[in-house]
Amino acid sequence: MGIHNLLWGILELGADCRVYDIAHCTSDFPEDYDNLKTFIKEAPTDIVFSQNFSPTVSRVCNELSIPYAAWTYDMPLTSLHHASIFNPCNYIFSFDKIQADYLRKKGVANVYHL
Repeated sequence: MGIHNLLWGILELGADCRVYDIAHCTSDFPEDYDNLKTFIKEAPTDIVFSQNFSPTVSRVCNELSIPYAAWTYDMPLTSLHHASIFNPCNYIFSFDKIQADYLRKKGVANVYHL
């Protein structure tokens, strides 16, 4: 239900958005990669947003040079240990300050405590 509340907030701000339901959000699945890439390319896209970090979304956004914002609220979140965490397109917002600090110390750019 949380994602629906976030979408409602985005719409209330007057932004246009489209929804793509990725089956394996926190895992890296090649079969989702092409479908997501096609979906994003169908319409102008300024930023991609997800709850929790998705390696697949990060890889697609990195290839398309589109910023990717991920709001992480689960702990532990194994996807934060995927190599795609270092993609420059990522903006990661973590509810856990210790987790954000840990990722920054590992060299992950654009990690924030939220």
